[in-house]
Amino acid sequence: MQNFTQNVGFEKGVQQINQVIVELKQQYRRFGVIGFSVEATIAWLCGENKICDFVIGCYGSRIRNYVDVEPTCPTLLVFANKEKAFDIHKLVDVLKKKRYSFLQVKSFEGSHGFMDSFSDNYKKLSAHLALQHINEFVQKQLSESFL
Repeated sequence: MQNFTQNVGFEKGVQQINQVIVELKQQYRRFGVIGFSVEATIAWLCGENKICDFVIGCYGSRIRNYVDVEPTCPTLLVFANKEKAFDIHKLVDVLKKKRYSFLQVKSFEGSHGFMDSFSDNYKKLSAHLALQHINEFVQKQLSESFL
């Protein structure tokens, strides 16, 4: 994380991803951004730019520094219900109380990285449930483009 914040940072990361989105939007009708960990926070920040069709962020712990960002597209945030670095329950509560119309927040049993089968924190059932929810979210977003 320290290397990222010193050498890239969230603002530069968002600028880079926004450039890619603009280029890809010329080729594709619908475009979503998904990010894990640091990239989840970048995805969250990209969700306010009105060029994404949907955003998914998984275990974006730094979202806690950007809770006033209001998504302009359907956004799904997935969290583990245990985090060492901060109070995840407080973050989830704050986000839910915002009542942002485009925001869904889900938490699953486990710790940061619970969906990563290579992680010591991998939890098969939680990973399955989270990935199923993500898949349903994506399918809904893609199907709405044909309505």
